[in-house]
Amino acid sequence: MADHFSDQEAIYAREIAGLPASESWVGVAAINALITFSRTREMYQAAREEARETADLLREAHDEFVRLRGLLSGVVAEAEAAGMKVSANDGVATVDPNKVDNMYLNDPEYQPQLRDAEIAWTEDIKRYVQTIVDYDSGVRIALEHMANESTVFGEHGAEPSGGLDQISLSMAVELARRVADGEATTADLEQLQIILAGQRDENGEYQVDFARDFMDGIGPEALILLGNNISLSGTEEYNPEGVQEDLAQLVGDAMVKTKEGSGFYDRWIVDLDEVGKRQYADGPGGMQVRGYQTLVTLLGHSDNYEQYFLHDLGDNIIAAENYAQGGEPGIWRVDRDQLGENGDWFANDPLDSLLGIMAQHPDAATAFLDPEGENKNDELSTGRLNYLLNEDGRDWNVLTYERSIDGEPVTFSIPMEDLNGKTGLGLALEAATTGRLPNTSADSFGYHELEQARVMHEVLAVLDAGNAADLVLSGESYANLRDPITRALADYSADTFDILSGEARTGFGGGDAENGRIGSPSAQVIRVMRGLSSIDEFSQLEEIENYKILYDAQLGFISEQLAGYPENSEEWDSKSRPIGEVLGVMNGIGVDVIRGNFADIADDANDAARYGYHLGGAPITGIPVIGDTAQRIVDMYAYEWSKAVIADASLEARGDSSERSAMARDQINDLFNAWAQGRGYDLEHSSVRDARHEAGQSYGAGRESAREALNH
Repeated sequence: MADHFSDQEAIYAREIAGLPASESWVGVAAINALITFSRTREMYQAAREEARETADLLREAHDEFVRLRGLLSGVVAEAEAAGMKVSANDGVATVDPNKVDNMYLNDPEYQPQLRDAEIAWTEDIKRYVQTIVDYDSGVRIALEHMANESTVFGEHGAEPSGGLDQISLSMAVELARRVADGEATTADLEQLQIILAGQRDENGEYQVDFARDFMDGIGPEALILLGNNISLSGTEEYNPEGVQEDLAQLVGDAMVKTKEGSGFYDRWIVDLDEVGKRQYADGPGGMQVRGYQTLVTLLGHSDNYEQYFLHDLGDNIIAAENYAQGGEPGIWRVDRDQLGENGDWFANDPLDSLLGIMAQHPDAATAFLDPEGENKNDELSTGRLNYLLNEDGRDWNVLTYERSIDGEPVTFSIPMEDLNGKTGLGLALEAATTGRLPNTSADSFGYHELEQARVMHEVLAVLDAGNAADLVLSGESYANLRDPITRALADYSADTFDILSGEARTGFGGGDAENGRIGSPSAQVIRVMRGLSSIDEFSQLEEIENYKILYDAQLGFISEQLAGYPENSEEWDSKSRPIGEVLGVMNGIGVDVIRGNFADIADDANDAARYGYHLGGAPITGIPVIGDTAQRIVDMYAYEWSKAVIADASLEARGDSSERSAMARDQINDLFNAWAQGRGYDLEHSSVRDARHEAGQSYGAGRESAREALNH
């Protein structure tokens, strides 16, 4: 096509353009014709260049389509090689009965694995298909833009486009600036989303150069304004979630340190800190908001960030609010009423929200909260956990509300905590101490990395400052910490079993965290467990559930100990002592939870709080998975903690210690009988009786330990 324009231009130059210069055409008409004909010749030249540009763009797009199609064909071939057949219509992968043995197809235990495989292959295939669709949409937008900006009939002459990526970048920057200025339409936002989605690769990521050029193209302040305006742009016809995800991903892909250096990163982390502390007047509901609040709101739409970026942001936010570092206490406070009932989408507390993002990166959370972590010689860095948890640390009053004075029109502002406060901190603590994503269960009762154990050890110590963790954790301010710390502590059941029974290397008195194990004092662990199990008027059953998780985690670990008993019966009684003691401690905690609230919650507990290890071995979330032998012990035991604990609390309230002791022996006997039956032992064999007796005796010592620890 470009060659045809060249040919036509040559003909035009030879036969038309030169006429005004001939001796037979003179005067004003000849001069005007010369100008017009010259402009027409320039249009031919521009058309030739634009045709070449268009051809280059189409070739570039073709090459990328071929590459992406090859990737899609490859993943389909892999799925088929793995025993799947893939639908040509919708890309759904299903098991091919011709490739999978009937023994597996019809095996109920294997079928869930087959379903999981089908889902995984289908999602993988759809991801590649979506990449092609997004790229195709991006190419369409770029070509339409090129047509609209054509210089053939304009006044500017042809200029090189720089390729599809450059066209997309220029359009994205222009649209983003328009959004930041508050001048964009819904159509502009939709187009911005199409362009940005089209620049993602098959892994859902952006090229570093594109991400950085985009950020430099709009600048740090426009990024904040962009975040504000997009957050408020949702309508019935348009959901801004997609473009928010793209922008968050762009920031994550740009804020990396490459082999070329960290110049871009270092410059932007300083710029973000400057605008992060600045106040803007166009937040939700017309609130005055800070840049960090908007930035972290935006970042919450992705979780693809480098550890050092999350840590630097966290430290900078702390420095902005911490008086000891020259910060401004209360810098993030916004009016509760302006935030509204559905304001939890907005990171009005940017530090807590950032910790929630960090929880999606357990290693980053561990390193950030480790008291002896990456910058152990830096006093400010090593104090992060204390700053966040200690009552003398961070001011968590991030909201204000207006109150009148004695009914007069004069009002004053009162700082208050957010009902969602410490949510991100709780999730970060769970991830940091377990090394897993929050609200997931471990595959087994194992031990932890030293760094994880150090964080957990310090968490327990800080919460129990003044020997009052049971009282501190029961407070409303700690409501959002109780669930995640409960799940985390359940993950440490191997440690807490040894601690509560005095079998730990540190004894009952405690010591340092070593070799991936916590060394907390027994009384401290008891008080923390009691605080996590606190019952309040707003969430009775939820808090009962926390006690259930802690109890069932211990029961699961105890069942594994029973399953691993040696054949040598002479050791059974010594190994039974710690089991009885730990059960005594756990029942003692449960009795303390229920005592004083008996009439209110007994019925609910009996109805709702069943043991966590159900038939078939499917534990509730937060309790580690146990082995088959231990599961059989639990299944035979069929223990419901609520019945014995509530009955125990009722008997204690009446002062009937003898009947209480009898009930304790009954539940110990049930557990050991389940173990003995599973092993095929005679229940009346002297060694089995000795094991039951030793556990029953030590049960009382455990109950007394709980009573002493909780006796304020």
